[in-house]
Amino acid sequence: SRDLLHTHTRGNSDGYDSYLEYMQQKLDLLNVERGELRIREYGSVAVMTGIQVNTARLRSGDGVVMRIESKVVQVWVKEWDGQWRVTIFQATALGPPTPVSAH
Repeated sequence: SRDLLHTHTRGNSDGYDSYLEYMQQKLDLLNVERGELRIREYGSVAVMTGIQVNTARLRSGDGVVMRIESKVVQVWVKEWDGQWRVTIFQATALGPPTPVSAH
């Protein structure tokens, strides 16, 4: 959603434009794994919770690939065009990031 509020595991937040910039310019997201999801629908709003494991590295830096496990809460809204879009994303780290490898 253009009204996105994405809160990362470190507590920093992005809106729609800054999140896209972060993903395109700063983070190299290599893999996303999702655990079992729980989805509750309330009319035109849905709440999704579950485990997410990202494997990623910063585009600048030492090239270390990190594995980040988190508990995720997402709020989805059915917008005017009938499409479901994420409007709130909150990730809580389940421990520190774990190095996978260096390149």
